[in-house]
Amino acid sequence: MKSKKGFSMLEMIVAAALLATGIAAALKVFSSGLVSVRLAEDYSRAAILAHQVASDLERRSDIEDGPVSGDFGDNAPDYSWNADLSTHTIGLRRAEISVEKRGQGRHQAYEMVICFAGSSRTAEADSQ
Repeated sequence: MKSKKGFSMLEMIVAAALLATGIAAALKVFSSGLVSVRLAEDYSRAAILAHQVASDLERRSDIEDGPVSGDFGDNAPDYSWNADLSTHTIGLRRAEISVEKRGQGRHQAYEMVICFAGSSRTAEADSQ
């Protein structure tokens, strides 16, 4: 009787197929993880930029109620912002801020609403 040493060709093919399937699944998980990290990075940057816009709007009392917009120049060339300002009777201003990222075939937006103390030029003129 001849003793068997090693694996048969069928066993090798099955092992290679299982290994390839495992590697493909691991690459898919890794790839989707990278996409999630990129989206989280974009979302965090948009949130920071929205807070920057909110701070700028809060410091400026010369902006009238209504829509205003702008961009971030060379600091964030893919991002732009829109805000809608209104003044409430109790002396608070409300700003609805939207920071948008364009590019790569998709459109992302981060929105926030803030209220801050202050008054617009039109509200000051109406009260005089």
